[in-house]
Amino acid sequence: MMRKYVLVLIMGMLLLVGRAMADPQVGPPQSHSPEKMIEKMAKDLELTDQQKEKFVADANRVEEKAKSIREKNRQLFDKVQVEVSLDNPDMKKVASYIQEISKNDAQIHLMRIERIVELRKFLSPEQKKKLDAIMKQKKEEKRKH
Repeated sequence: MMRKYVLVLIMGMLLLVGRAMADPQVGPPQSHSPEKMIEKMAKDLELTDQQKEKFVADANRVEEKAKSIREKNRQLFDKVQVEVSLDNPDMKKVASYIQEISKNDAQIHLMRIERIVELRKFLSPEQKKKLDAIMKQKKEEKRKH
């Protein structure tokens, strides 16, 4: 009975994760593509050409790593789906895949935070205030969703 409960719980979790990963598009929606977000941020912060060059290079480096990690997560999710579809799934494997997906997601978040920390190093005090305001606004927008 407990095993069935765990299986149902995992299937529910997979449906939620699967829905998020099912979109064939890689990354954020086009209106929020990394390139557009980078350009908007550079414009909003009024970066100098030199600042923009460094910011774009850092952002592109992070995005390339994030794409690679998201692809690994898709492959892991496929493994989870295959395992759960078996008559007798190995729950240790499933748990291991889910833990690795979570670890990878945390790595992406950490890379983005590191990018913001690096960005702050070459911003003027006024640009830092603008960045803080942008981040506060984004946080509020996320709370609404």
